[in-house]
Formats: sequence, structure tokens, C-alpha cells
Amino acid sequence: MAGTLPYDQFLREQIAGDSLGAGEATGFLVAGPHVPAATVGREPTAIRQARADRMDEVMQTVGASIMGVTMGCARCHNHKFDPITIKDYYSMTGVFQDVEFGSRFPEFSPEDPRRQRGEEIWRGIAAQRRVLRELGGWEENWGAFRELHFKPITTKSIRIRFKMDNVGLDELEVFGPDERRENLAHRSRGTTVSGFPEDGVDGRFPIERLIDGEFGTMTWRGQTTKSSKEKPWVQFEFKVPEAVDRLRLSSNREYFYETDYLDTKPNLPRYEYDVDMLKEDGTWQPWVGTWFVNKKLNEEHPERTPALAEIQRLIQTLSEEDPRPSFVGRFVLRLQRDDPAPDGPRPRAADVLPQRSGTTPDQRPRTRRRRRPGVKCRPGRSSRGTLSASP
Repeated sequence: MAGTLPYDQFLREQIAGDSLGAGEATGFLVAGPHVPAATVGREPTAIRQARADRMDEVMQTVGASIMGVTMGCARCHNHKFDPITIKDYYSMTGVFQDVEFGSRFPEFSPEDPRRQRGEEIWRGIAAQRRVLRELGGWEENWGAFRELHFKPITTKSIRIRFKMDNVGLDELEVFGPDERRENLAHRSRGTTVSGFPEDGVDGRFPIERLIDGEFGTMTWRGQTTKSSKEKPWVQFEFKVPEAVDRLRLSSNREYFYETDYLDTKPNLPRYEYDVDMLKEDGTWQPWVGTWFVNKKLNEEHPERTPALAEIQRLIQTLSEEDPRPSFVGRFVLRLQRDDPAPDGPRPRAADVLPQRSGTTPDQRPRTRRRRRPGVKCRPGRSSRGTLSASP
């Protein structure tokens, strides 16, 4: 591909291909080694150190291959005759603060044949969903996650009651018919989450992880004994009443997409659960459940079988022919000039980001990187630019 591009355009795509219709090119930024989150652990200082190490890999990649200079020394000290100072180094890390090692769906231009083929398959899935919608709810298996579809209802709160003793989820997303790609449960919308057990197993897997938009090993794990009368459950409180018609559950979506080289893929267990909706009078109304859509409706409407099978066939085709999640970086943070720096108390971003000549921090333009799909999703993207699904 590089041979058909002017060199300056090639370099731009390596750094910002997501904004130029060449999303796969940003894999250049995360080509260096990194330590996975599960290996880093949960100690806050270790997490910050690992993040700084990953940013340094980005700096070394950009500095050595594009700028023709090494930048490692400037991470901690100045050299008298080096062109890169500590201030320059951390100014550059500010430019890439929203880049994280991980996977996402690459952004392709509308003319790209891979995108066109994906849109064709999605039209087929939408046609089968219209058939099923007339006959009640259904569940789709996307490998990395399962998605429950049901009749829309407007409510201020929903509750998911699991029927098993052990549940592990990295994200539980809620979608509605109005904005098909927006996760209504994401914390950025003011949604709150509660449930049992709220702190998870051994107090190490808090329930707040279900709405943080992060996929991977940082999960909520609810576990009870077989003799316990109370099974794990989750409740979402929306800021305002929302129309909802889909739930999406995953246990380690990042790992699923990063292990496409395996013959046997990791899969989300088939969790059985019921969903209740809060009525205006404050009482709970049972609305839908996995047993109802997977067993009872199939028995009552055997004519659903071809449509269900066709959806699963198209999902498999999509995983092979549509642009799929790739290890090309994911987007986790958007800094404005006056925002606090990430990972705890630090100087303001304005003190480390480069400033234009002749301007003061208060005069600098407030700019953001283009908003990533986040709360607005397609398969493989999440609220922070990672892995979710299209309508």
C-alpha cells in the first residue's frame, strides 16, 4: 500500500489513519512489546508504571522510525546536546494519550471493498431480524458476546436476575431502538449500577466494571453458594426513562478478538437469566428471559428456525469477510488542553502539551481528537473505541 501513496500521506496514516479512512495503519503505533493488564495486576502504582512503559514504546516507535532520533533518555533526563528534552518528550506523549495497546474495528473509507462487503452482510442480518421481531425475542451468539433481543419497553430501571451461582462479565451493555449503537448503560450517560454481590468475589471484582466501557480481564465476578437463596443480579438505574430492546453480555471480549490464531476460540458461557422492568408505580414487571426466547418461543413458533439459523450463518460470514477487530490500537482517553492529566494528581495537560508560539495556556484553542464510537458501537467497538457490535 505504501508504494501507491506519497510518503507524507503514508506517514499521516500511520499516525492518524482512523481519521483518514485507513484505520488499520495505526497498528504501527502499537507495534512494540507490552505487558498485558492481567500480568500487571491491580496495584495502582504498577498500573501507572505499565501505562508509562506502553507510552514509551509509542514514543520509541515514532521517534526512531519517523523522526530519525532516539528519545528514550528524555523520558527521565536531559542531555546537553540532544535535540529532544524532557519537556518535548512528555509533550509528545500528550499527543498520543488516547492510544492504548489493544484491538478495535479499523476505520475504512466508504469505497473500501471490505467495508462494502460488510455492509452487504449487515443488510442480510437486518432482514432476518425483521422476520424474528414479528415473532418475539431471540438471542444471537457472536462468539465474543451474546445479544438478547426483545420487545421494546420504556423504563427508568432494569434488573437482570441470573439463574446460576457463578457469573463473570467484563461489560453488560443495554441498547434501545432509537439510537441503535449507543450503550444506554455506560456511566458517561449518568447510569448507575448496583447488584449482588456488589464487590464481587473476595471484594476484588466490583460491579462498577460492568459500565466502564472497558473489555478484558477487569471484570465483575458474582459468586454464591449452591445453598444460597440469592443468586447474582444486576440493576441499572438510568438518568431518564429509556426505551430498551437489547442486552449484550461479554466476559473477556478483548481476549476473544486477540486470539484469532487459536483453533478453539474462547467463548462466553451461555448464561441463563430473566429481565425485569421498573414500572411507573415502582413495582417490577418480568419482561423477558433467555429460557423464554430460546425454548418457549421456538416451540410455539417453529417457523423461526430458518431465520435464526440464517442469522448465525451471516454472523460467521461477517467474522470472515467483514473488517474485523485487529490489534491496531484502541482509544481510551481524550485530553483537552486544560484537563487534568490521567492516572491521578499530575500537572494540568496544559503544562505538558505543546503550545503555539506567542500564546499562553488560556489563549490556546481547546481541541479534541475526533470523538471515537463509544457509547456508540459496532461489532468490536466499545464505549472507549473497542469491541462492541453494530445494530
